[in-house]
Amino acid sequence: MRIPARFQLMDDDLEPSERTRKGSGRAGAFRSGNPEVRREVRLARGSDERKLRRAARAVRITVSFSGSTLDLRDHTFRNYRETCELTGKTPRLRAHINLELWNRLTVNYLRHCCTTYDNLLEQSRVLPGNLRPLFNQEIKFQVLDEIGRCFPHLAAECQRQRAYSGFSLEDHTVALPDGSLAAAA
Repeated sequence: MRIPARFQLMDDDLEPSERTRKGSGRAGAFRSGNPEVRREVRLARGSDERKLRRAARAVRITVSFSGSTLDLRDHTFRNYRETCELTGKTPRLRAHINLELWNRLTVNYLRHCCTTYDNLLEQSRVLPGNLRPLFNQEIKFQVLDEIGRCFPHLAAECQRQRAYSGFSLEDHTVALPDGSLAAAA
């Protein structure tokens, strides 16, 4: 962002009372009477987020799974069993898994095991705390888009996961007329 010269004050340019009135740097520009200057300051505030989104979108995502749909189901179920064993849960039998759960498990398997998703999340740990969730969300969106493109039968599940990944619990609640909260349908 370019701050106009009249707001870039040197210490010895003005009297102390004048410096206090106009301010200097970004704060002075933010209090400016010129709407264009205020607009530039307001837009520059989100520049880090825009740069981060562009950087995340520039990352090339590829899904590396070569095999049939049956092979994909076998790998998915094996991964599901291993995850259940690690977390101490009892896995369902293969015959008791419905289509929606199969699709969810398959998309999760592809995202974590067949892409560089987890490695990218590890690399994002060096980002400042307020930018890390934004980067991780952009990477997840890209991975889900790529999975949906490579596996059209999983595109609906990818869209479902994408729709829910950017929201908090507060975003999914609805205020009732009596002031209480209920889950959004």
